[in-house]
Amino acid sequence: MVSTVDETRFITRSDALIAPILSLPPEITSEIFIWCLPDSEYHLDLTLKRPFRAPIILLHICRTWRFIAIATPRLWTNLCLNLSKLPRSFLELGTNQKFLSDWLARSGACPITLELSGLNAEPDQLLIPTALNSLASHIQVLDLYVDPRYYKDHTPDFSILQKLSLSFSGVDVNEAEINAENLIQTFIAAPQLRDIYLGDAAPSLFAIRWEQLTVFGCEGLSSAECLTVLGSAPSLIECTFHEPYLAPNTPTVCHVGLKSLGNFEEGNILFPFLTLPALETLEIAVFSSSETRISEG
Repeated sequence: MVSTVDETRFITRSDALIAPILSLPPEITSEIFIWCLPDSEYHLDLTLKRPFRAPIILLHICRTWRFIAIATPRLWTNLCLNLSKLPRSFLELGTNQKFLSDWLARSGACPITLELSGLNAEPDQLLIPTALNSLASHIQVLDLYVDPRYYKDHTPDFSILQKLSLSFSGVDVNEAEINAENLIQTFIAAPQLRDIYLGDAAPSLFAIRWEQLTVFGCEGLSSAECLTVLGSAPSLIECTFHEPYLAPNTPTVCHVGLKSLGNFEEGNILFPFLTLPALETLEIAVFSSSETRISEG
């Protein structure tokens, strides 16, 4: 046993002589690794095929770096998967379950940001609920740019979810399949959810506790949908509308708590329907004849 320990120490010292960086204290190396992480828009799809980006690449350099990387939870707090670019082998249930389990274990007690995007093929359908169910209680920020039909029947426990982005852009969704008696219940168990963004996704399709929201943003919704959310969310403080379009039966709303409004559309069609006595900040877009957008606040 003693000889084994001595041999390990000898190997470690030898490695440090060959690569001086290995002589750094693990906590310093760990901090360096964190600064090697790509920006939040980078996806892991290519990394899974050819591991050339952190954090995955750090597992393939040497055993010392692998040990430090696995023991650094902050390296594993962002997971972005583009379903249309993942290797097909990853979509096998056993493979992705192990991957998600390993990722969760490495993130430790740190909250996770999860992004799922990409067009869906038949085998992808299982990956979405598998990822949500496996990681739900650790997800603090969730971005879903996928077909909602693949997760609508699942109700994970999003106990720490605070920020949610949903987009149907590029997804052919038959809204007739989702009605008042068949709402998407996926996010109903999210007691800490305060911030929602909807991109071309009608709010009426989701069972969400609107009354607890403080921040709301959307793009491509009708004026009626925008103001219905305002009327259903009395705790809202900040709201941003991108390119709403005028719809019949738009309700008038007086929101006594909203302090910040961003309205980015030509014509400012929402203003005639709004009364905002507590408003402190207004940001609008002014369009010139050349369609140059200028922000004013």
